[in-house]
This record gives sequence, C-alpha cells and structure tokens, in this order.
Amino acid sequence: MKNKFDKINTSRLKTMLKNDDLVEESLKVLMKNLVIDISKIKKHLQNKEYAKISELCHKMKVSIHFISLDNIENEVNQLGKKDNNLDEAKIIKYTQKVIQEIDKVLK
Repeated sequence: MKNKFDKINTSRLKTMLKNDDLVEESLKVLMKNLVIDISKIKKHLQNKEYAKISELCHKMKVSIHFISLDNIENEVNQLGKKDNNLDEAKIIKYTQKVIQEIDKVLK
C-alpha cells in the first residue's frame, strides 16, 4: 500500500482482516485514534499524570500491534500495565520514546 500509510507495516492488519478493502479504512480509524491518544499522552506527560498515560497505553496496545510498531510495543505494554511498578524516570523515558516513534509514523 503506497500512500499516506507507507510508513506502516500493514501485514498483521491484512492477515486479521483478510480483506484488502477494509485495510485502508481500518488504518484511517487506527491513525485517527493514535493522533488523539498521542496528543493526550503529551499533555499527561507535561502534567505528570502517569496513571492517565498508563490508561491510554493500555488502550493503544492493540493498535500498536496491528500497525507493527514493534520497536515500541514493549514500552507501550509496560506503561499499559495497571500495576506497572515503573519509577518516574522509566515512565518518562518510555513515554518519550512512544511519542517520538508515533510522531514519526503520523508525519
């Protein structure tokens, strides 16, 4: 798929959907949600609202998996755990990496 989604590996999504016609529509929904979620995460990081970051990362896990952002899947999974036991420095580090990598895909 060559277009605005050319930075995204769609193989997992195609396998799940088994219908290429639904892939672009599904990507549009996933990307729209990621734009909203990453905007919220940036705000929560600035306000040191780490529990809210955790909630959003938990919600984003499936999207991250289906668009094959494997390089941040671990961080999203760690942040998204209800009792993640991460110290503030790790939360900030992981969150910054998630923001950076998602911003690359959204541009």
